[in-house]
Amino acid sequence: MSKKMENPEDRAAFDRCIDVMTKLILKYGRKVLAGLQTLRVRFEPLKDKWRHLKKAEERYRRYLEVVTPPKEKTGTE
Repeated sequence: MSKKMENPEDRAAFDRCIDVMTKLILKYGRKVLAGLQTLRVRFEPLKDKWRHLKKAEERYRRYLEVVTPPKEKTGTE
């Protein structure tokens, strides 16, 4: 840490905060990591599905650009 705390109360509060965070990580860290892994496994196929749909949409737009006739100019322009 580059900044030194001059006030002893601030330093003590910071130490308590770090202690609490460390205890929480030690207590719940494995559960959180396991939950993240479960979410990755569950949603990974959906990510591929969305990627596929996005590519299909791009292809369809290109198709429409080729198929649709250009708009005719009106005499007001």
